[in-house]
Amino acid sequence: MRVAVACAAICAAAISISAPASAAKYLITVQGTAIAAPVPPGGTGIAEVAALAGAAMFAAFEVDTSLATFTQGAPAGGFGTSGLWSGSVQQGAIGIGGVALVRNGNDLGNIFLVDNGGAGPANPNGRLDQATISSGARFPGGVLTRSYDIFGLPGDIFLNSLAFGRTRVGDINNLPTLVTDVTQRPDFPSFLFNPGGTNPFMSLQFRRGNPTSPTQIGALPVQTLGFANLTVQVQEITAVPEPASWAMLIIGFGLTGAALRRRRSAVAA
Repeated sequence: MRVAVACAAICAAAISISAPASAAKYLITVQGTAIAAPVPPGGTGIAEVAALAGAAMFAAFEVDTSLATFTQGAPAGGFGTSGLWSGSVQQGAIGIGGVALVRNGNDLGNIFLVDNGGAGPANPNGRLDQATISSGARFPGGVLTRSYDIFGLPGDIFLNSLAFGRTRVGDINNLPTLVTDVTQRPDFPSFLFNPGGTNPFMSLQFRRGNPTSPTQIGALPVQTLGFANLTVQVQEITAVPEPASWAMLIIGFGLTGAALRRRRSAVAA
């Protein structure tokens, strides 16, 4: 959760839609420009991912909260509550330059909610609420399981974590419209467009290697992409394309973005 909040602070963004969807099933699309975050001190970067800086990004997520299973979580930051809605995200795809990421059957479809995570003795009147589409690599049975298939990068590069959402901060007595009790199911698009929140954020962390346990991930080469100038749109849907169609759509968008980037470079030269 703190990683997502940090990303929100460094990724300039803007929401571009007037009203959220009211139906249980909706399509969220996101556009922006990739920014390569600095590699942590002592760490090793991933050149192929860092090279995507400046490329156009397009993402799409199909969300249906009526299919979610709720699990109560631990207090976030030692205060408030948190919860996880598994199964909310039915499909997802991301295109960045000539690279495409397509959600596969290993993804749990999680939306992570934090309620009042910022309250405490040091900030008695403040609160922090966050709603995030969250995904990442897992190790069921000690085997690396990838939640997104990647096209356009070497096979030893995998998506370690994905976070897309929004943070809302304010006075503890000024409760958000929706996220006041994580035992309920808030409407994710409404939270995205609720006045008073920070700009939306999106962060993708890539790792390189073939780990056999979570403890090995921290030593692997790492590259995180944030995204500037985010625009978000929400559309009510009754049907969506099949996963294969999503892959072709995102790959096509990615190749177009890569071509435009090369054209800009040629003009600048």
